[in-house]
Amino acid sequence: MTKKKIITVIILVAVIVAVITGLIIELDYFDVIDLDYKPKYPGVAYEDLGSAKKLEGKTALVTVFASDGYDKWDFTQPEDKRKREELLRYLSVGTDWLIEQGKKYRVELEFVQPFDENDNVLYYEHDFGDIIVNDDYMSRFMNKEADYEWDFIDSYVNNDAIYKELGCQNVVYYFFYDGGTLPNTFIYELNVYNKPFERPYELVVSPYWYSGKNQPISPDMLIHELLHDFGAPDLYAPDNHDFLYHTTSDFVDFCSVFHTTDIMYTTGGNVNRQFYWDRVDAEITDITAYYLGWINHPPLEVDFFRLVRSQHEKH
Repeated sequence: MTKKKIITVIILVAVIVAVITGLIIELDYFDVIDLDYKPKYPGVAYEDLGSAKKLEGKTALVTVFASDGYDKWDFTQPEDKRKREELLRYLSVGTDWLIEQGKKYRVELEFVQPFDENDNVLYYEHDFGDIIVNDDYMSRFMNKEADYEWDFIDSYVNNDAIYKELGCQNVVYYFFYDGGTLPNTFIYELNVYNKPFERPYELVVSPYWYSGKNQPISPDMLIHELLHDFGAPDLYAPDNHDFLYHTTSDFVDFCSVFHTTDIMYTTGGNVNRQFYWDRVDAEITDITAYYLGWINHPPLEVDFFRLVRSQHEKH
């Protein structure tokens, strides 16, 4: 190694040490160190983890194109056909990316999902009438309730065929609504965390139009919510409602420096990010891999910030 390269390496190491030291001093991280700290676990049995137990093996993605009191899908119209085609393609773009991310952790993934309306096991359409798919979503999200969607799944989805004939270990149900007439639209999910659901179906509710009518939903957002169903927490916001692992503001500050490329950070933590519909411009890092059950031992920041351990660690 030349003298110039040695000096460069020394400077880089000094900069890294300075950044970490500054972060520690600024956030008083030493004040939270407790040698007697005992890790906490979600305490939910493996068999109660819902339809998205662990992200490995074969996972089915059921798609339901949901009409409601605001918007109706009309697939005799070319525009709605185009939107449907795009949503199914975005989901495929996302799962292709996820398969490659799994390979980094020697996790084999396979997804079965509909590519058009002719799949009678994984593709559905339903008119919920005056029930608005996105109505009072925060209350339903907080209370872990999805009676309208669960009733539909019980009545119409052939889960026996999905598990037995297709040989799937996991199932996630995507409910797609248009959202074009709403002033604001949201994508959200319902996931099992620290207690079982009344019914085991874990789902994602997504509009075509994201945030009003500014742009379509993107593949990374569809996959971000899917990863929630399998246990991954947000890295861009603290867990103030005991939804996933008691992530703290200090931990989020840490992620804003050290996990800025992780998909659980990029979809919410980077307000200036670029949106892409032909790829996912993010990665899965060790913190998310741990909460997905892809690695067994928690990264140091888990206990450092007193986060709840992964729901997969004891299974």
